[in-house]
Amino acid sequence: MTGNPAPRLPVCGRARSARAGARDKVFCPTGHYVTGGGQNRRGDATKRTKTLTVDVSGLILLILLGMLLWFWQNTLRVRELALQAAREVCANQQLQLLDATVTVQRLALRRLAGQAVLQRTFQFTYSRDGNDRLTGFVITLGNHVEQVGL
Repeated sequence: MTGNPAPRLPVCGRARSARAGARDKVFCPTGHYVTGGGQNRRGDATKRTKTLTVDVSGLILLILLGMLLWFWQNTLRVRELALQAAREVCANQQLQLLDATVTVQRLALRRLAGQAVLQRTFQFTYSRDGNDRLTGFVITLGNHVEQVGL
């Protein structure tokens, strides 16, 4: 039987265009793509396989997004610690914590045992008799409370 031989499949098993000398790119799940290369000097069909690479800017963006997510989660956790410290101080001094919130007033990098840690200063409001409004602060270093002031 004479005729055209069966078309060759790309390296990754996906079919490509049957046109002679096709330059179509076929992507496969393993991250490779196959290009139809026409014919080499001997007349054999050639195929070139290339590996897809991750774009560096995309990788940097992903790392920055991860760092931002970590910072946000860490700030929420430390904020809860600061709020608990403010509640305890107000309860011990028989003061009323107003609005039941603390707000970040300052963020700085400090050294602790040779490592850089975040120092956050939170501010809260309290009252002695319900008619006045005073301001207090909580300073955290890393993940623990350093100082509470009224």
